[in-house]
Amino acid sequence: MANDFNVCEYVRSLYPLKVIEQAAYDYDDICTIDIEVIGDVTRCTFSNSRVPLALTIHEFSNYLIELINTRGQA
Repeated sequence: MANDFNVCEYVRSLYPLKVIEQAAYDYDDICTIDIEVIGDVTRCTFSNSRVPLALTIHEFSNYLIELINTRGQA
């Protein structure tokens, strides 16, 4: 399970890089998230999750939306 990873891409016009970086920092105790900027997307590679990886990615994406809404950056 420790070698499992998954990739999710977020369009920066909807998901600002600063918000993704903050969320990745907040998730540091839950999993490893490597961030790579490619064109107009931010690619996040998730690994070493303490809970099922699919659940982690789902909750991370929800958390991004929550941060964006809280900051009024939608």
